[in-house]
Amino acid sequence: MQTLYIGAGYVGSCSAAVMAKFGHNAVVYDVNKERIGVFNTFNRDLIEASFFEQDLSSLIIQNKQRMVFLDDYSQFSNYFDSADVIFICVPTPLKDDDVGDYDLSYFEAALSELSAALTKRNGGAQEKYVVVAVKSTVPIETQERVARDFEKAGVKNFGVVSNPEFLVEGQAIKDSFSPDRVVVGASQEKDFSVMRELYQRFYNAPGVGYIEVNPREAAAGKLLSNYVLLSRLVTTFNVIGRTSEVIPGIQFEKLRKIITTDKRIGSYGFYNNIYAGGSCLTKDSSALAHQIESASGNTDQIRNILGGNLFHFDNFVERISKDAKFSIKGKTLAVFGLSFKRDTNDIRNSGAADMVARLIEGGAAQLRVYDPVANEMFKRHFGDKYGDKVYYCESEQEALQGSAGCLILTDWPQFSTLDQLILKVCPAPYLVVDGRRMISQSYNKLQDAGYDVVAVGSPFLKGKS
Repeated sequence: MQTLYIGAGYVGSCSAAVMAKFGHNAVVYDVNKERIGVFNTFNRDLIEASFFEQDLSSLIIQNKQRMVFLDDYSQFSNYFDSADVIFICVPTPLKDDDVGDYDLSYFEAALSELSAALTKRNGGAQEKYVVVAVKSTVPIETQERVARDFEKAGVKNFGVVSNPEFLVEGQAIKDSFSPDRVVVGASQEKDFSVMRELYQRFYNAPGVGYIEVNPREAAAGKLLSNYVLLSRLVTTFNVIGRTSEVIPGIQFEKLRKIITTDKRIGSYGFYNNIYAGGSCLTKDSSALAHQIESASGNTDQIRNILGGNLFHFDNFVERISKDAKFSIKGKTLAVFGLSFKRDTNDIRNSGAADMVARLIEGGAAQLRVYDPVANEMFKRHFGDKYGDKVYYCESEQEALQGSAGCLILTDWPQFSTLDQLILKVCPAPYLVVDGRRMISQSYNKLQDAGYDVVAVGSPFLKGKS
């Protein structure tokens, strides 16, 4: 089938690459000329430097005969005559009003341009049926409005479906080959039929939930799924983690084992962190609350979870001064991790990036930062905002040089042996701040050697002299 993608970000590029692997043709358009230029190199190193997602670059290179990347809309629209499905994958960030209202400017611009172009397909006859599938996360009633707007613009012979993505950054390609579920929200059987043909690999496949619902249910299901995931994380931080921090004789990992062996509860989300970040969970939970409030519904539970996430971050920052009696003013600190999680260079809504800002605001002399893949993304996003206050390092050892303390903020597996390097490079007294419990197996050893330890899910450990 001929699939088209508007938006070459995380969702669009991963989805297109997987469709090409499945034998479909994938044409991807984005206004970002630099991004399209990188994809068109079909060079693994260049793609990964710009857009780090495990196996994405390899998949694009392997299937380049079925993939086209364009930044010229007139060229892109040439493919409309034969298009079966056009996916909209543009970003829909929240507005800066802290309410939860989506900024739909990119989405509206894409729709306006698309509707005008669709009326011209097949020489204006619009003979070929086309399905417009919305992957962008949007308000629940959006698909119905898109269909009405298309009709007003004179678009004919089309359908609009909601086809939300449930990908996990860092394993999006893997999840796309073996998804838990594929959700299609449509209003007519013809659209379901087109999407079944597209997803034939998963329709009635064992182990995959192929779910057909109406468009509102599909859109709401995406928002609610992300809220449930966020609530699990925040509950872990603020209840299980806090219990481990304030009641002596309790180890977080042992509590986790007790709880997660209950099959009714499951294992997701039972790890500690300084903040539940990323581009989806908090954004979609805020948007869900806003839409329920707009319909006069009560959202105390959702707002409490969102507030609990912020509280946990603030509480952790305060522990550095309150528990460890450590002043960051004038200090040089090592920071390990900038991305919001391992296996990605995405720094959107990253707790690590927020911590960098908080430390500089608090008067840190310099932050020596190291992330295996996110240094360049951080530089690109923040530019010269922090000047020489942030120094980018090429290794863990370089970051530790001359530091009075270190903070572990991203769960890269290689950071699990940092305790050995700290003992070697940084003599006590020294502050170790572990926001991911990456070196929890060595807290007592560090304490015995004279190091102060502040860690999520543990009481403050004062170094022994």
